[in-house]
Amino acid sequence: MPQTRYHSTIDEITLLSISSLEPYWVTGFTDAEGCFTIIIEILGESPLKFKVRASYEISLHSVDSAILYRIQSFFNTGKIYKRSDQNISVYRVTNVKELLTKVIPHFNAYPLLSKKQADFILWSRVVDIMHSKEHLTLDGLLRILP
Repeated sequence: MPQTRYHSTIDEITLLSISSLEPYWVTGFTDAEGCFTIIIEILGESPLKFKVRASYEISLHSVDSAILYRIQSFFNTGKIYKRSDQNISVYRVTNVKELLTKVIPHFNAYPLLSKKQADFILWSRVVDIMHSKEHLTLDGLLRILP
């Protein structure tokens, strides 16, 4: 049986030849495909044994991973993970300093247009709490929880 080859909807050669992406394009693409995530992991019985993680990420079919590399280059941070079992590539930024200095300033300057803007505002407040290390206290955790 012949192998099926998936072709990207984006001409990868053209995409890779673009010197830089337009900021509003990155915002629009995030509005459609990105997410701002906070994960709270309970590590034990005690309410003070937890881990808070923040991430900005975009997941695409692996054939479109060239887009993720361009976005990574745009922000000059983050990593790309391949989930070959699902044919998915994920661009992810989790470093709080990088979120504060690169991702948040971008979306403050070039705001999202959808409801995702409200999600971004709440998410960025949690990143601020994490930066000040308040998330390591019970009061800080309670500020994060809805």
